[in-house]
Amino acid sequence: MSQGIAGVLPAPPPDYSADFARLQAQVSELERRLLAEQHALRETNAAQQSTLQAQVQSLAAPSPSSTGHTAPFDRLETRLNDLEARLVAE
Repeated sequence: MSQGIAGVLPAPPPDYSADFARLQAQVSELERRLLAEQHALRETNAAQQSTLQAQVQSLAAPSPSSTGHTAPFDRLETRLNDLEARLVAE
């Protein structure tokens, strides 16, 4: 510890303001980068969630045969089979 004026007064405390300002700037930069990374991750997560929801909905969608939407095709197939049977019979 250094002595003050003529050894009577204590030495002034060291000046850490420059170190504090540098550390404060580093913390601010890290906070900014962290927020940017969080934002990017949220966007990526939202995009992936949207894609997964679309995939789940497409997989969960009822097939035409389970909803009866194939009835017109079934009727056409029946008529076609009838016509083929008549042609073979003639």
